[in-house]
Amino acid sequence: MTSEQGFRMVTRALAIYSLFWLVEEILLSPPDVMGLLHHIRLLQTAHQMNRYLYIDDETYWVRDYAWRACERSIKIGLSLWAVIWFYRGSPRLKNFFLPDETQPSE
Repeated sequence: MTSEQGFRMVTRALAIYSLFWLVEEILLSPPDVMGLLHHIRLLQTAHQMNRYLYIDDETYWVRDYAWRACERSIKIGLSLWAVIWFYRGSPRLKNFFLPDETQPSE
């Protein structure tokens, strides 16, 4: 096996690992989005019914689920970027895995 083939094998394995990470993040995102929508709906209902007793609690949950959904979407974007980056095997990545081994001449 040449070093080029080894490099391709390693980067493709990392791309597959990142792809699994991407799928996991996508599958775990619906509860966060559904929780956000649920608490936004409860907050709107409380305003419509003039019930301001639990607004602070609902505001907390809206912020919590919004933060979770944003975090999940950032993770999805980063893992998608990693899949593409590892699959393409950029020159910087190649320099990381296969450093130039030329010895300085004396």
